[in-house]
Amino acid sequence: MAAPSRLLIRGGRVVNDDFSEVADVLVEDGVVRALGHDLLPPGGAPAGLRVLDAAGKLVLPGGIDTHTHMQFPFMGSRSIDDFHQGTKAALSGGTTMIIDFAIPQKGGSLIEAFETWRSWADPKVCCDYSLHVAVTWWSDQVKEEMKILVQDKGVNSFKMFMAYKDLYMVTDLELYEAFSRCKEIGAIAQVHAENGDLIAEHSGKMDENRFVAVTSTNAAKIFNLYPRKGRIAVGSDADIVIWDPKGTRTISAKTHHQAVNFNIFEGMVCHGVPLVTISRGKVVYEAGVFSVTAGDGKFIPRKPFAEYIYKRIKQRDRTCTPTPVERAPYKGEVATLKSRVTKEDATAGTRKQAHP
Repeated sequence: MAAPSRLLIRGGRVVNDDFSEVADVLVEDGVVRALGHDLLPPGGAPAGLRVLDAAGKLVLPGGIDTHTHMQFPFMGSRSIDDFHQGTKAALSGGTTMIIDFAIPQKGGSLIEAFETWRSWADPKVCCDYSLHVAVTWWSDQVKEEMKILVQDKGVNSFKMFMAYKDLYMVTDLELYEAFSRCKEIGAIAQVHAENGDLIAEHSGKMDENRFVAVTSTNAAKIFNLYPRKGRIAVGSDADIVIWDPKGTRTISAKTHHQAVNFNIFEGMVCHGVPLVTISRGKVVYEAGVFSVTAGDGKFIPRKPFAEYIYKRIKQRDRTCTPTPVERAPYKGEVATLKSRVTKEDATAGTRKQAHP
């Protein structure tokens, strides 16, 4: 039986990064069509409409994980989670989009690496995804391929490495060239940085709006996905999570959905858990049960010059650019100053000449 083409999420607290409200959310054809009160028609749900009761729960934009490495070949090994298993695991945790990395070898084509990762991901992904591309060496070819990737392939972010010497690491000059190219074409420059001081990030309790910002909205804005992703609003993609803020879950390799056989957070108790995950308008995870097929997710192209980033860059450039002062030529009198040598000055000069 085909899944209902329409969903109505009733009575939940809809949480965006800037405000929260109790409202119904109507989903049709994979996008949010309406947001408001009492959206259920009189007489109950018509045929083809599934109603999800979210009373007492939070209704959040799906999480966006901007740093994943699915089936990544690295120094003779490969990530055990492929794009199918890894994205299934993501959905179980309320993540509805990932951004992975296409990483060419030194001397390799960036475009060929991008196409390779697409060929791995497209038939397997269970949620939407996009790709960063790494710059592991520098040449005129790399410079041109960066432009092609941005203009034709939907890539707007590049990763440079300051580690893994002779494998991925670029020199300081190459790093500067890559940064400059990113600015020219409107891309986001990312760095794997292992030089400099450690930065301690102190985390604490955050409110529901900050939680949405950190897990979804900020990423969507930075990588130019917003408001298609990262927000529950009319016209946004229906990537939505019904979240139980009072529920708890203990992390364990015995129960997680990843292929890896250990978990560095083993035994940690999480407060707040996803009950239902909706991807592209379809319920894909509910009460611990998946309803998803490999290839259900799609590649999401991203446009350059993300306003969230480049608005600040342009403002900084305007502030730092010298501004000429326009004024009429001076037409007044010009005084000529004559130097006056004192007797003491003359004597001092004679002493200097006598003692070189």
